[in-house]
Amino acid sequence: MIEFKDPSLMSQYQKLPPTLITICNVIDLLAHHVLGEEHLIVTSIFRPKTTDSGIHSMFRAIDFAIFKESGEEGTLRMAEMINSIYKYDYQRPEMQVANTTLYHGTAPHLHIQVHSNTSAMDAMHLKTLTISLAAQKKNFQPLTGVV
Repeated sequence: MIEFKDPSLMSQYQKLPPTLITICNVIDLLAHHVLGEEHLIVTSIFRPKTTDSGIHSMFRAIDFAIFKESGEEGTLRMAEMINSIYKYDYQRPEMQVANTTLYHGTAPHLHIQVHSNTSAMDAMHLKTLTISLAAQKKNFQPLTGVV
């Protein structure tokens, strides 16, 4: 279940683009069914642009606290799962939806970001991933060469 560290984050969450809300829902489902997480804590959505890219100031990013039950390992696995499903921008394949560097900014966290070109894998590859997740549960291995 997605929860908010601060009540003001709930109204900010409602301003996120539909693609980012969908990704958050996918994270919630995978965290619960694959990693055994009951509560995901949103720690940041909007913040004014400073020296970073300003993606948070555009309501195109969200940060989650390190997962309580599965810790840093589970949080990193979630980043890998999300990057297996979603592509940030087909014109910039080096960019990722989920930052796999948990230690950046002020505290370790899972940073999720979207672009107007962010897209999900096609239905056939998503079905393959779902079967893989069901078979492997906590031993998830991200698919490579997809999309």
